[in-house]
Amino acid sequence: METPKTPKKFELTTFNRTNIGDKETDELLLIGLETPEFQDFLSMNRDIYGGIEIFDSFYYYSLVTFIEDGYNFTMLNPYLVSYGKYPKRNFAFGAYNKQSNMLRSFFDGKATTNDRKTAMMVYNSLVRYCETEYPDYTPFAIKM
Repeated sequence: METPKTPKKFELTTFNRTNIGDKETDELLLIGLETPEFQDFLSMNRDIYGGIEIFDSFYYYSLVTFIEDGYNFTMLNPYLVSYGKYPKRNFAFGAYNKQSNMLRSFFDGKATTNDRKTAMMVYNSLVRYCETEYPDYTPFAIKM
């Protein structure tokens, strides 16, 4: 008889793209990847973010890890056509599996805080959690 597994405290679910892009970016992505406008868009975002570039069959993102207040913090940044037009203040959380190029969401992809310090605490809790429960995944925060 198999021992039942302990239920996971934080379940990874399908990545929620709601509130990630904007109308201008969505329109550009529909035009086509080979256009000069699209290549300029990629180049501009690559210059802004650096990091690990991720394409999930519709959006491009950059996964960037940096140190803030002495702690690592990883953000997933969607590539956008324009910045500052729509300030995003709420943090949601997810994880990225490099081997399968899979983005997943924690908390069903819903934003859980608008406070950066709280976001860092949640992120660091997810880092510790993923080390044992999802070792192939890198957790991240994303502004929505």
